[in-house]
Formats: sequence, structure tokens, C-alpha cells
Amino acid sequence: MSGGVRGRRRKPPPTRSHRSLSKPDRIKAVIDNKVGKITKKEIMELCPDISRVTVERTLTDLVKSGHIAKVGAGPSTGYVRI
Repeated sequence: MSGGVRGRRRKPPPTRSHRSLSKPDRIKAVIDNKVGKITKKEIMELCPDISRVTVERTLTDLVKSGHIAKVGAGPSTGYVRI
């Protein structure tokens, strides 16, 4: 008798399609999928592997390009798609 298990198939590893995007593109996708205002804190919770600096830089670039608008100031700052 062989000690191996026959007839069972291994599950393929989960796909990580979001990992194929660059970090700024992932941040942009999170914003695009959100209805209404999103905060920097929410983005960081949804993308824990992306640093605060990268999130801040990407948000600044998206505001400058006109993709999003900054709403509010201080701790209540949020961002909305235009």
C-alpha cells in the first residue's frame, strides 16, 4: 500500500489579481469602487500593505490630475471622485 492520498486534487492558490496592479493603481481602484467620500484612514485599512506616504502621495497626485477632489480639512478630510 502506498501512503499517499489518491484521487484528491489540490485547490489552486487564491488569485491575487489586485497584486498585479501598482500600489497607486490599487489606491485609485479603491477610490473608484467607493460611493461617496472616502478617507485616508479607510484607504489604509483596505490596503494595509501600502505605506501612509504612498497613500498620501497618490492622493495628492489624483487631486492634481483632477481625478478626485479633496473635501474638508484636518481630521475630517475626505476625497470624492469627480
